[in-house]
Amino acid sequence: MELEIALLEEKINNKAEHLKEALNHLSKGRKQQIIIFIDNCDQRGYEDQQAAFLASQEMAEHWNVTVFVTLRPETFHKSLKSGALSGYHPKAFTISPPRIDDVLIKRLNFAKKITSGEHQLNSIKISTTFTNLENLIDIF
Repeated sequence: MELEIALLEEKINNKAEHLKEALNHLSKGRKQQIIIFIDNCDQRGYEDQQAAFLASQEMAEHWNVTVFVTLRPETFHKSLKSGALSGYHPKAFTISPPRIDDVLIKRLNFAKKITSGEHQLNSIKISTTFTNLENLIDIF
């Protein structure tokens, strides 16, 4: 029993290896690919960004996972030129932003649902409609 506890403590103390084995167990048990997204690391300091790039490279190479790191193009190119990514050949793709007119239409339609009472906001406890505001949104 003591040997078993010591073995489990050893496994838990090596957090990276423990996480790797846990994810591998989940992936095999469910017969599904695990995908990890590292998001917003380019909003952190340069050193944190480089550490995130290296960690994601290690996970993608040695773990049974696919890793996506979401970056702004300028951050990607800077690291590719002189940072942690310069030693690797990462695959990159760009997701274009939505058309601004589509975004505005969706937001105005959502605002109309709120003003008409069709959609209740949990943070506002008002049981009325905003007819004048609804009319203004219709004009927009």
